Amino acid sequence: MPRTDIFSPMRSRRDRLAVSALAIAATAFGAASVAPHSAAADDQPVQLGPVRVQGEGANAQKNSTGLGRLPGSVQDTPQTLTVVPQQILRQRAAATIDDALRNVAGITMGVGEGGGSFNGDQFRIRGFDAKDDIYVDGLRDFGVYTRDAFNTDQVQVLKGPSSEVFGRGTTGGGINILSKTPNLKESASATLAGGTGAYYRGTADLNMPVGPTAAIRLNMMLHSQHVVDRDLTNSKRWGIAPSFGIGLGTDTTFNLIWLHQRDERIPDYGVPVLTPPGQHIGLPVTENAGVDRSTFYGFDRDYDDSTVDMITGKFEHHASDWLTFYNDTRIETQKREYVATRVSCDATCLTALYDTNPATTAFFVPGGAASATGPYDMKAFGVQNIGTAVADGKLGGIRHRFVTGFDVSYQSSDRNLYTFTTTRPTRNALFPNNSAVYGIGPASARNEAEGTSYAFFASDQIYLTPKLSVIGGVRWEHYDIEFDQITMATGIRVPFETSSSMVNPRASVVYEPTENQTYYFSWVKSATPQGTSVTNLPTPVSATLSAGGIATRDLDPEESTLYELGAKFGLFDGRLGLSTALFRVEKSNTKETDGLGTIISSGDKQRIQGVEFSANGEIVEGVVVTANYAYLDSKTLDSVTGTPPVLNVAAIGKPIANAPKHAASFWTTYQPVEHLSVGVGANYRSKIWLNNTNTTQAPYTLSVDAMVAYELRHVRFAVNATNLTNRVNYSGTTGGRVVPAPGRAFIFSTSLAF
Repeated sequence: MPRTDIFSPMRSRRDRLAVSALAIAATAFGAASVAPHSAAADDQPVQLGPVRVQGEGANAQKNSTGLGRLPGSVQDTPQTLTVVPQQILRQRAAATIDDALRNVAGITMGVGEGGGSFNGDQFRIRGFDAKDDIYVDGLRDFGVYTRDAFNTDQVQVLKGPSSEVFGRGTTGGGINILSKTPNLKESASATLAGGTGAYYRGTADLNMPVGPTAAIRLNMMLHSQHVVDRDLTNSKRWGIAPSFGIGLGTDTTFNLIWLHQRDERIPDYGVPVLTPPGQHIGLPVTENAGVDRSTFYGFDRDYDDSTVDMITGKFEHHASDWLTFYNDTRIETQKREYVATRVSCDATCLTALYDTNPATTAFFVPGGAASATGPYDMKAFGVQNIGTAVADGKLGGIRHRFVTGFDVSYQSSDRNLYTFTTTRPTRNALFPNNSAVYGIGPASARNEAEGTSYAFFASDQIYLTPKLSVIGGVRWEHYDIEFDQITMATGIRVPFETSSSMVNPRASVVYEPTENQTYYFSWVKSATPQGTSVTNLPTPVSATLSAGGIATRDLDPEESTLYELGAKFGLFDGRLGLSTALFRVEKSNTKETDGLGTIISSGDKQRIQGVEFSANGEIVEGVVVTANYAYLDSKTLDSVTGTPPVLNVAAIGKPIANAPKHAASFWTTYQPVEHLSVGVGANYRSKIWLNNTNTTQAPYTLSVDAMVAYELRHVRFAVNATNLTNRVNYSGTTGGRVVPAPGRAFIFSTSLAF
């Protein structure tokens, strides 16, 4: 498994040239971007079509959804849709999508093979797994990596099942990232930042019109960081995102976006969650065993290197004042090399850890020696095309907004699995030595997976009166997966195949008495078939026997149903947006994994219900706020375990894992004097259970953050502080481990904009 350090003196020629080109392009493009307009060019008359401006003002509910198949604004959408706009990303110095989503209540981060807050994005929405439900510009992002926010305009979270809009999956909801795209305003900006934890970051955003209706844009990023109060863990990455737009401001537009991101990091599997002898609830060892939050149980030879290339084409044509066509295409590749360490504690270790005898020493044992859970490298590929037609007009004297289209995709993953040729040393629970020499042998196994999906969708919003409408929609989707396990020593290939056909409807009643009021009731279904995690799991389909002796590949799709009653309205002439919703999600055929990437059971029934509130916009002049709160009441209604299956009494009636009862996020800014902005906020999540039998737990988290910025015409100086109280929080969780979040941190930044 060759590894190249992109920041070391030995980095490859290709990477040195790429970084040099990035710097040269920034200088040359920046100089061109601030050149004065040509008077001759300004004198030329230009006939433009309708200009559609998105994201103006502080009330994000007025933003367009950015999705052709979900027309209208956020306020028009009859489902909880939370937006993290560019303004908040900038104020809170968000460097990753993980950072951005901390502004959304009810989202927790996971940690596990190929996922986690430091091992790649793995999110849960309302307690439900959403690692396969991340989209960029409405198209599925096939990879598993840590997504930097340097080319992000805004982040949207559509909560609750939504397969009719996004396709298979989306039990808890979907996360949609809108990219920065070219526009007809000449601009150039750059930010340099430094801070605690050896934090260094530089970004640039350059936009230049190249004709009356065409423009090019270039976003760049260079980032290096050690995680505050976590030994050894670090991240180094760079990215570039050029884009080209033509037909801007006219009835026919096309945007082409290329995102390239290279990332090298030491993955963090956190600390074990253990139950002391004689007790019944397990907690992180940083809570009950005197382990310092900074303690890292990995080795300095661990690494997670990834390279992602994503090309997106977005076409939009307004054929008439009532008919619009969209066609979006995505091609994505990812390469990844991965070696990580997680530890376990046997009975001897457990006794020594909690016996209060200073003469005894507890030793954790490194896991991941087997090929299925050890080192690997992989190459992944994905392609998707979505075509949509939207007709908005009257038929028989009644207004209809009819949406129809198709969605086809293909994704593949080739993964080589390795084993350690030498035994890695045990880890002193209190004072682990992070240096170790161990060997990695040749590939012992290879997993090859291919998934193909094709779907058709249609919906119609019928306006019974100008204020009252009903929506009915449905998506039919067929999904096939082929998965081969190959033993390298013998060449034996074991194939698995499975296919699923799914029908996912939705229905809504919407009442809009005024422009700033929307009231609705929605019923939505979603389905997640077996094998959907082609790139995110080492074993997306297996022959593991489940309930009734049925192989996991033969299980029915996981099904979820949403019932939601909500209201969205604007105050102060629409400057402040408010929303609230009562919801209930019922989930059956629940899939669970063993934490190592293999499906081990299915058939549980779960229910989660609650209420959400949100506010965003300007309360009074100069005071801008974004806030949201979620109350989640979850329960396992039915559960079985073992083969042959028996009733899992220990889980029935208990709250489900990773669903906080209370979660809240708050951020507000105020301008006490001209040019000066002050911001303060907090993120809170109540304690969560880490398994469905409620025997392990992660404590509540609370992070208090602040910002002070001074801004003149072209320059902005800012200081951001996170976790001001230096509380021991946990950012990533799974059944047996949690990752301590960074301690108190400061970021100092200077920005220039022209």
